[in-house]
Amino acid sequence: MGEFVLPYAVVRAEDDPDAAVCAFLESTYEAAADLAAWDREALECPRGTPRHPRLVG
Repeated sequence: MGEFVLPYAVVRAEDDPDAAVCAFLESTYEAAADLAAWDREALECPRGTPRHPRLVG
């Protein structure tokens, strides 16, 4: 069906569940963005610091 699935049990079994979810989300985004031929360079920006919004300019 072309879906991305990350079972809850898999996340719970990880030593670092936050990192596992983040890696899953990044990999699914990359796959979808590449498949759709998005201009990723124009769309993406570096990660910020938690609780500190990035400036948009």
